[in-house]
Amino acid sequence: MKQEIKNLFDAVSKQENAEDAKFITEFITDSASTFVSYFNTVYRDVLQAQAFRSLLDMGRIDREDYIFRIQENDNLRRKAHDVAIDACAQINRQCDRYGLPHICPEKDANRTEIAEFIGDFVCEFYQDGIKSKQNSMDQAIDYAQKAKINPDVGYPKKMGDEECR
Repeated sequence: MKQEIKNLFDAVSKQENAEDAKFITEFITDSASTFVSYFNTVYRDVLQAQAFRSLLDMGRIDREDYIFRIQENDNLRRKAHDVAIDACAQINRQCDRYGLPHICPEKDANRTEIAEFIGDFVCEFYQDGIKSKQNSMDQAIDYAQKAKINPDVGYPKKMGDEECR
């Protein structure tokens, strides 16, 4: 999914002027960001459902309050899901515009399929983000240790496709 989004950004960048490309890539990023909002809503819903159940079991809230809270969270979850479904449609329309295969499930896909896609999408970017961060931290530590042993060893700076000191 990460590669498909990159392909979409590349297509936009190639075919649009700079100002339009910035606007369209921001629009795509904002659309995809609704996936994170939905993901967080699901997480919060599951966590709060457990908390509400504990409160009910311990007599801290009554059954009516428990049902109200569960229904309220379910409504928030449904709204966030609907927004994410619309974002999928917007992203797919951009794919159509630039002649690329759809990234997201179709709008008429069942809600579970879209929810699973969103979970996979968010997890892929998250895993890549922590892996990239770890690699950069490992490299920084490695350079620091080498510089401590040999002060003439500097931290490489990336310039184009070449590394230099």
